[in-house]
Amino acid sequence: MNIKEIAADPLVLIKRIARYLHTAKRQFEVEHMRIEDGFNALDFLETTLPDKGTSCICHNHIFPYYDLQVIIPVYNVEKYVEQAIDSVLNQVTRYRFLTTIINDGSTDTSRKKLEKYVNLAHVEIIDQKNRGFSGARNTGLQNIRGKYLTFVDSDDFLPPNAIEKLMSKAFELNADIVEGSYAYFYKTTILEICRNRDAQNLKSLRGFPWGKVIRSSLFSNLKFPENYWFEDTLYAFILFKQTSNMASISDVVYHRRKNYTGITSSCIGKTKAIDTLYVTRKLLKDCELLGIDKQSTYETFLNQLRSNYQRTLLLPDKRIVYAIFLETVRLRKTYFNGLKTGNVSNKTIEAALEHNDFKLYAKTLKS
Repeated sequence: MNIKEIAADPLVLIKRIARYLHTAKRQFEVEHMRIEDGFNALDFLETTLPDKGTSCICHNHIFPYYDLQVIIPVYNVEKYVEQAIDSVLNQVTRYRFLTTIINDGSTDTSRKKLEKYVNLAHVEIIDQKNRGFSGARNTGLQNIRGKYLTFVDSDDFLPPNAIEKLMSKAFELNADIVEGSYAYFYKTTILEICRNRDAQNLKSLRGFPWGKVIRSSLFSNLKFPENYWFEDTLYAFILFKQTSNMASISDVVYHRRKNYTGITSSCIGKTKAIDTLYVTRKLLKDCELLGIDKQSTYETFLNQLRSNYQRTLLLPDKRIVYAIFLETVRLRKTYFNGLKTGNVSNKTIEAALEHNDFKLYAKTLKS
């Protein structure tokens, strides 16, 4: 949080202080809570929120007629959708691109606002019943027509020359993925710029779907897991593991709307946040099926645990945090029995899981 963010919305500071105090209180409660004998974590979690998610493994058709395909899911964003689409269509670039817009069952005037784009060349609009972000993106992935892909959320927008900068670097390096810098904005104010360095041969990037171009063949057998929040966990567990030819550029190529009611904010205290465990579990199974290196998957698994903990810490029933811990211990034994982390920063959390030490687990992941 910075001065610009507070100036844009003074209530942000009050909300952050309240959340900090609530989090500190819950952290103390979690570290000192007692669980009844015979507690069954799997049954408790499934009763609280059934796991209805899907695998990320599939088969997509690829016909790379264009250099790039831009996939834009649209759902009830009547205030912003034209800005998002226009920012794409107004890109000046030497690269040929197709814009695929998926209307994901919008109930506001979003679909009506798409009418002006219906007859434009190199634009396609697909209507479907609501399937969520993953389901909309997956519809765009079923018949891929670009050598590269990029995703744009329909309440964000691209700055001028974003496509040219990303694609020129991708072609120059023959890179599988190129990621740019991005700016957070609220209304008309730029709040923060998250700046990348100019680099290549990277092993990892940020796990967001947007703000990067991706060689489409990486999605030949992948889709976003559906019926989960946090579906972009796919990137860290699987997508980035399929290549070491990744690069980043310092240019700002994406403007991300600061959404105080988006999943990142609205998941706090919502039972649906248990999805953070379920999607992790599903991706571990998919990693095994795809033959992804176990040691690499193990390190990603350990890195993921802090996010899983912080997303679920403030759920109404604090037993959920303990149930997730027990399931995490089980997952480690199931998939990584005998493995040891090579990352010094993960040694403590590994010890907590190995010795079934919930208090150490909670203390390690609290910040």
